[in-house]
Parts: sequence; C-alpha cells; structure tokens
Amino acid sequence: MASWLEILKDTINNKLVAYFLILWGATFLFSAISGLMFVADGYSSSIDLFFETLESLAEIGCTIILIMLGLKILNKT
Repeated sequence: MASWLEILKDTINNKLVAYFLILWGATFLFSAISGLMFVADGYSSSIDLFFETLESLAEIGCTIILIMLGLKILNKT
C-alpha cells in the first residue's frame, strides 16, 4: 500500500492537475475582471469600493500563483 506522500507526489506530477490549476487560475482572473468592472460602475460607499478592490486584487494574486504552479507542473512532467 502506497503512503499518502507517494500518492500526493504522483498527483502533483499529473498533467491533468496542472491543467486544472491553470483553468482555476483563469476563473479567478475572470472573476477579478468582473469585480473591477462592477467597481467601475460605481458604489454608494467608499468602504464597498475599498473591499471590492481588495478582493479583486487578491483574486489576481491567486490567478498568478495558480497559473505559475500549473505551468511549473507542466514543465516538470
């Protein structure tokens, strides 16, 4: 029986996981763009604007991390 570390290592080196991470990153990117477009339409409160902008920036950060990880896995396999 394989240990959980071996199973995790095999899963990480799978191309399917890499493509999943890249697509997941793309969904964060589209969500961030949608959020920023919503902000551009205008808010009544500056607090809403602040938090919506922070959320969109965090989603862009997640996009970068997920796509970089996916590409690293693809280059490794």
